[in-house]
Amino acid sequence: MTCYSNKPMNALIDKCMKEEEPRDICRFWYFKDESISVFDKDEMKAQFTQFKNTGYMKIEDFNNIMIKRNGRKFYVLVVQNKNMEKNPTCPMSSLGYGFMVSGFPYWFNTKKDRDDAVKIFKGEK
Repeated sequence: MTCYSNKPMNALIDKCMKEEEPRDICRFWYFKDESISVFDKDEMKAQFTQFKNTGYMKIEDFNNIMIKRNGRKFYVLVVQNKNMEKNPTCPMSSLGYGFMVSGFPYWFNTKKDRDDAVKIFKGEK
């Protein structure tokens, strides 16, 4: 596992955001590759449908907040395993955004896209 500090993590986030395509709606830490990845709407829908269908993932509304980073708003959605011992700590969240949380945080550009992901997870969309 790579050990990150604030400065390299912030540089990685900034680089990722500069390289994003207009269709990208959220970013997240891809634990397998220890890197940042992005989703467009179709990829997000597939991921949150998969989460919904597992039966062992949850969303706690109190984790779904808005955070500003360098003057830009991000709408956070955290998906967690119901067995809290299985939730990793996200280095991108803690070091790059100052948000310590266990689980799988997704950083959306808009509240609407974040809320749509919640609806897909809950089977409302």
